[in-house]
Amino acid sequence: MRLFFKWLMAVAFLLSSFLTSTYYLGIPSYESPKTFQIPSDFAKFADEKISLSLSKGARKGNEEKYVPQKNSPFAILYIHGFGASRAEGEYVVDELAQRFGASVYYVRLPGHGTNVEDHLVTPYTEYLKAAEEALFAIQATHERVVVVGTSMGGMLSTYLASKYPEKVTGLVLASPFYGFSDPSSFLYNFTWGDTFVDIVMGKIRKSKELDPEDDSYSFWYRDQYYAALRNLMQLKRFFFSEERFSKVKAPVLMLVYYKSETEQDFSASVPEMIHAFEAMISKSSNSKLVKISDGAHVLFSKYIKTDKELISKEMTQFLEEVTGVKAKASQKSKSQ
Repeated sequence: MRLFFKWLMAVAFLLSSFLTSTYYLGIPSYESPKTFQIPSDFAKFADEKISLSLSKGARKGNEEKYVPQKNSPFAILYIHGFGASRAEGEYVVDELAQRFGASVYYVRLPGHGTNVEDHLVTPYTEYLKAAEEALFAIQATHERVVVVGTSMGGMLSTYLASKYPEKVTGLVLASPFYGFSDPSSFLYNFTWGDTFVDIVMGKIRKSKELDPEDDSYSFWYRDQYYAALRNLMQLKRFFFSEERFSKVKAPVLMLVYYKSETEQDFSASVPEMIHAFEAMISKSSNSKLVKISDGAHVLFSKYIKTDKELISKEMTQFLEEVTGVKAKASQKSKSQ
């Protein structure tokens, strides 16, 4: 019996050492570029980015988009989520930008909008670089910038607001991703995690929505490599390697799909969202968390049914408070 326990302890020690070493070997890091391209003409910057995206095979509607407004009182920078595109947010954001007379720029994150192979091999560091470059470029030509992000774009937006608080006037977070609801996602923190998942689940993460006749089909990666999730989890580990939330100084509007314990966002963790918001609210009295009962993980897209009336109302009030600019009445309101 004593020999058995010795062997058991030895196996437990080896297993613990293996798990610890493969966990810490995979700790991600990132250093921002020392300089960014600062354009004197943001439209030219946007055109160059669009041309580059098209040369990489970006599908129509997935490339960057810039909508300038004359005498724009502020700019909106929109960052989409993992495996998505600007179609995730432009339905709501375009209308708000028009009502405020604000310019708006939609980022295309590297590895997105082209093909799933690009998505697989593009590291999270490229997401960070693209988000930072866009913020530096648009803030150079617009005094005030409101950053809006959906899902993973929400985490990237939080990163920008925490690292460059002087450049962010306001922060709108729609279903921000700070972690999965599924605890098995922790496997991706180990160097062998994606290989293990591939063996158990197969290489491709199949979507239930496979109708290519659906108008929204080309704006999301309906099927994705499971291994691509490692990029997302590395971004999460990097993001949490420092105390990000306490460094956010801008007012925050967080929109979360939550109706009940059984009807809520299960793509991203709602408790993680609430925890993040509570860590940021002390920075501004204008900060607010709004639970959208008629919602989904993607809140702003025209392709997904959500309570757009409530969302628009809350975003309008928030933008008026943080920018001091009064919005024009919406066309929908005028027609009612």
